[in-house]
Amino acid sequence: MIGRRHAHRRGLSHLRHKLIFAAVLGLSDGILNALTLASNAVLHGRGLTALLGFRVGVVALASAFFTLFVAEYAQYRLELRHAESQLLFTRSGRLAAGNLGRAVLRDAFVESGFAATASFLGAVTPLIVGVALPQARWVSLAISVLALGGLGAVLAVNVDGRPWLWTGGLICTGVAVTLIGIQVDLV
Repeated sequence: MIGRRHAHRRGLSHLRHKLIFAAVLGLSDGILNALTLASNAVLHGRGLTALLGFRVGVVALASAFFTLFVAEYAQYRLELRHAESQLLFTRSGRLAAGNLGRAVLRDAFVESGFAATASFLGAVTPLIVGVALPQARWVSLAISVLALGGLGAVLAVNVDGRPWLWTGGLICTGVAVTLIGIQVDLV
């Protein structure tokens, strides 16, 4: 019974780590999508609407979902293939064809959905703030960059990193992506 509890806790810990990874990936992806796609519209005051915020959010959602799904599913399948070689299976694909195959598909789907939701929220939230403050739309860019910095600070604490380095690095990334978005002028 003790072994089962330990395995269950270890499994929950693994799931928690995977969902934290998905949330970090999603939030940062969403914020960077907003900065890339809408920074020029925000700064020049043309076309920043709730609909644009929603459209950018949908792009961020789709991008995060499909990118993470493909990467996670491929990683899980590689792990199954490795397990088959360790177990000396004579044919590959046997683990993926059963319950484990369905489980890895489900896990990749759940993690991707979690990342996609975080990406959508990371993209839409600052843009909607900009729509709500038409005289100070630039605030949405500032919120995005500061949110990246906040994410960096939280990550630094959780990975025993240097908070100023993580915060500064992600703020610099946000500023750089904003400048790229202004130059590319997609929206």
